[in-house]
Amino acid sequence: MKDKNAVLSDVIKGYRGVSYKPWQLKSTVDNDTAILLRSNNIKDGRLNFNDVQYVPKSIVDENQTLKKGDLVVCMSNGSKDLVGKNATFNLDSNFTFTIGAFCSVFKPKAGATIEYVRHLFSDNNYQKHIDLILAGSAINNLRNTQIEELKCYIPDYPIQQKIAKILSTIDGQIEKTEGIIAKYQAVKQGMLQDLFTRGIDVTTGELRPKYEDAPELYKNSPLGMIPKEWKVVRLYDTVTVLDSMRIPIKQEDRDFMQKVYPYYGASGIIDHVNDYLFDDELILLGEDGENVISRNLPLAFIVKGKIWVNNHAHVFKPNGELIIELLVEQLEKFNYSTYVSGSAQPKITQDHLKKISVFVPHKIEQNRIIDSISSTNKTIEDEQMVLDKLYKLKQGLMSDLLSGKVEVKI
Repeated sequence: MKDKNAVLSDVIKGYRGVSYKPWQLKSTVDNDTAILLRSNNIKDGRLNFNDVQYVPKSIVDENQTLKKGDLVVCMSNGSKDLVGKNATFNLDSNFTFTIGAFCSVFKPKAGATIEYVRHLFSDNNYQKHIDLILAGSAINNLRNTQIEELKCYIPDYPIQQKIAKILSTIDGQIEKTEGIIAKYQAVKQGMLQDLFTRGIDVTTGELRPKYEDAPELYKNSPLGMIPKEWKVVRLYDTVTVLDSMRIPIKQEDRDFMQKVYPYYGASGIIDHVNDYLFDDELILLGEDGENVISRNLPLAFIVKGKIWVNNHAHVFKPNGELIIELLVEQLEKFNYSTYVSGSAQPKITQDHLKKISVFVPHKIEQNRIIDSISSTNKTIEDEQMVLDKLYKLKQGLMSDLLSGKVEVKI
């Protein structure tokens, strides 16, 4: 068995991507064309094939050509958070794929299990290594050698296979659970589309007829056609904004604190601290970051009890005109991209918030609307708890198995 002081260069070799001139880009793919992926094609540990570019095969070196099992890594980006992000190329295709110069491809060497190497690139040890390199640099750029010099545990091939199988089994369970959540979220979005345009007739307990079938039941509003009984008000007329009470705490200061109270950022809990700023039922709305556009995580969510909030989430206390569950659903469904598109760093400002309007049905109908989606919300919450447990299990296994801390026998 190899020792624990091996380095990634023992099992992989990195090659920087293709440099090209604008005039070399092609509009379509043919037999003389390579499909070029960039850092924007690496998302959530997977490759997506939207917004690709086409370049001549003649400018692509053999080592820059992607083969199944190769790892694509973002090496340079304006956002430090994206540098080091990676995904495995698993596509079976007759087309030639390559990567741009801001990325590198890392190819497994003989004696390395592709899946084991993939897990090394998703381990906390890898991310800490990247963070340490970037912390000492004013430029968000990595060299291949900086990744290759990462110290890691490289066992013999059969043990690599067994460790990879264990971790990949957990990955399969995670993917299945994510699929269930996505399914119910899609169901919920369909329900909300009807509920937020037609509402519920409290006399029948059913959705109102569509506008096309009963236009006399609707009126025009800043939000479009809505039931006549509803009114439209500004968001700021339904909440008290508590942003002035937020206080950010540096990571190095949090490291020395007792982990007692949740510390919230733009997309949820990011740490725990030894004190709290709020003790109430509130709504947090992510203020900035990539999630404002991508919406991969909840942007608006309810928090309860003793918490601390940093300056990356707006804090609202509802005044009672809208029940908190209906208000948070409206804020979560709202499309903020029209306000922040074109910004280098997406940010929902106070001026943006002042422009947002919400609909207000009668209280009985508000409760009926929320009751109608409560079971779907409960299913999503339950599956999210399962997913969180799976992620924790995987992190624990990775810590034990990829470090050699726990011996794996064949």
